[in-house]
Amino acid sequence: MQKRIEIKDVEWREEELFLYPKPIELDGSSLKAAERVLVDSDQLAFVYILEASDEYVYLSISHTFWPHLKKVLTESTPVKLVIEKHVIELQGLQSEVSELIQNIEGNSNYGDEMVKQVESVFL
Repeated sequence: MQKRIEIKDVEWREEELFLYPKPIELDGSSLKAAERVLVDSDQLAFVYILEASDEYVYLSISHTFWPHLKKVLTESTPVKLVIEKHVIELQGLQSEVSELIQNIEGNSNYGDEMVKQVESVFL
């Protein structure tokens, strides 16, 4: 079964965005950034890929947090995931999301609602 991390809260601290997940049984020390982002049109989310020793873990950033992502993109702000005491910088997030936004704009292959949400927040 694929592991999925859902964001519960965010915090801006010293020009950085920190993401805090909903409770999950996962050792944050085993995770590292894969520098890839997918689209989950059904859940209206961008999904950042994290690598564990023997699997991928999917960090879902739902549309409710996209205004924070927009600020990250415009200000080139680092984004970090906090799991207990472990902090993982989501390297490549900005470039991946920027590229996806360009691909999604006006592209109904992503679904009408996904296009509408992306265009309303980012464009």
